[in-house]
Amino acid sequence: MTNHHHHAGSSTGDKRSASYAEAYAAAEPDVALLDLTPEVCPHDVCRAVIGNALVYRDRSHLTATFARTLSPWLELELLELIGPPPVSSAIAL
Repeated sequence: MTNHHHHAGSSTGDKRSASYAEAYAAAEPDVALLDLTPEVCPHDVCRAVIGNALVYRDRSHLTATFARTLSPWLELELLELIGPPPVSSAIAL
């Protein structure tokens, strides 16, 4: 397995998807984009394996295993965007 230097939107499909997502987010005030690049391609190097998890299923999809490793990072990013969940005054029985 080899390492590849990351070039954002390197294929035509990636560029189209990125352009569509950016245009949609710009038009919708309640939409924010999260850039996964720092987690998927740290230091601009896209590795086949990160932390014992295979990263890519194919040229443009992450494996489910690697996607699950992003959960803590995604949680922090989402909390930064929307804030912590409201505290409930209900007592669970």
